Amino acid sequence: MTVDVDDLAWRAVSRPRTVLLTAPRSCPAGVQRAISIITDLVPRKKVYVRKQILNNENVIADLETRGAIFVDGLDEVPEGATVMFSAHGLSPSMRAEAAARRLDVLDATFPLVTESHALAAMAVESDLVLVLGPMNSANSMRLVELAHRHRRPAHLIENAAAIRPAWLTGVRTIGLTAGPSVPARQLDGVLALLAELGPLTVSEVEPVETLHFGQPVRR
Repeated sequence: MTVDVDDLAWRAVSRPRTVLLTAPRSCPAGVQRAISIITDLVPRKKVYVRKQILNNENVIADLETRGAIFVDGLDEVPEGATVMFSAHGLSPSMRAEAAARRLDVLDATFPLVTESHALAAMAVESDLVLVLGPMNSANSMRLVELAHRHRRPAHLIENAAAIRPAWLTGVRTIGLTAGPSVPARQLDGVLALLAELGPLTVSEVEPVETLHFGQPVRR
């Protein structure tokens, strides 16, 4: 996206800024664990996985080669078969449907139960936090909520075009983070937009995930 520097709204928020960037991880710990569970199970039985656990075609293709079967809905899983739910979660209606069809459900939902300490530190040091990711991403929404808990304004955006000039009023430091499935070009687009508004200093912050894992639970 190119900023119209003659637009009064953008001109009013033009100034030097610093971006604190948390680089997206290629494969978060929770997803790595899901992959490990699937890899361990498929030599012994057919495992159906509801929803792709990561928007990474190479990972998905590898798991399919090993024997994992990815499905969009429970109606694609044979009655009595083993089905694994991904990190997207398990709703009460899904549990009821699985029970009715006597599915052997492996609930491998991995909650991010404690804060990402790097992100928390970034939020405290920022005047504004931008989370780049899909609007239906629960993880991205949790990052926005984390920033709010630290009393910082935060917005979930899908691309640079979603940024509003009013958000940048009085903002000197922006915390920017992106999910692992976000294409690099979208992240570059956000940085390019901000650079059009004045000199931009980008400092990369290494993210630290703190997760608690229990054993996979059969429902």
